[in-house]
Amino acid sequence: MTGLLLDSGSTVLPWIVLPALGGACALAVHLLGRRGRLTGPSAVPCRVPRPG
Repeated sequence: MTGLLLDSGSTVLPWIVLPALGGACALAVHLLGRRGRLTGPSAVPCRVPRPG
């Protein structure tokens, strides 16, 4: 997509579209986090052998 925008001949279009895409992704991650859909993996206890 970036190459297509840069090859379009427009000098302004990539500077509008790419930051808008980044902002849309940041907004989506924020909304997913607020809705509780970004929970990490549950902690799994592991045994570490002690020397001795």
